[in-house]
Amino acid sequence: KKSAYSTIYVSENEEQRNLRFLTSFQSGILKKKKGTSTPYLNSFLLGPIFLNRQIKRILCIGLGTGYLVKVFRSFFPDLKIDVVEIDEEVYHVAKKYFNFSLDSNIDVHILDAFEFVKKTDSTSYDFVALDAYDGYKVPAHLDSAKFYKEINRILMPDGILISNLHGRLTGEHSHDFRNSYNKIEEVFNHNILIP
Repeated sequence: KKSAYSTIYVSENEEQRNLRFLTSFQSGILKKKKGTSTPYLNSFLLGPIFLNRQIKRILCIGLGTGYLVKVFRSFFPDLKIDVVEIDEEVYHVAKKYFNFSLDSNIDVHILDAFEFVKKTDSTSYDFVALDAYDGYKVPAHLDSAKFYKEINRILMPDGILISNLHGRLTGEHSHDFRNSYNKIEEVFNHNILIP
């Protein structure tokens, strides 16, 4: 499916259904049991564990298959979840092929994440899950110290950002990853790297 931002593909086999943008694999779900074919998504569940308190409101930047939102909903039935997805076609694909659905506490905003965050009141969220990719990497404006400062502003004082930073940790191909991590480290005082 062509969209304003990419070409979206859904593929499946006997065990899983997957989402790709152009040639880049994004995420997927298992068909015969609950779960994901992309286990890194489960790392986002560490946010509530690290907070070690009741969470009331989270922001998910990037929808993909909607798996992450569904998992948060299953663990936290009363949680208010805002989702920001720039590509309306991704939202339609998530509903049609990955059983994503809304409820009274889930709002999907079809909007650029930077614009959404700039308009958001300070200390609005307990937790932000940043998993936005344009195919191969986080869009440049969402991987900037300026954007991370805005994220920090909308978090509660003890709030947490968990971001998916794809790339190599060391070596000659680690530049993009290290560059992204350094920007986050510039804004946030306490950081944990989970390879």
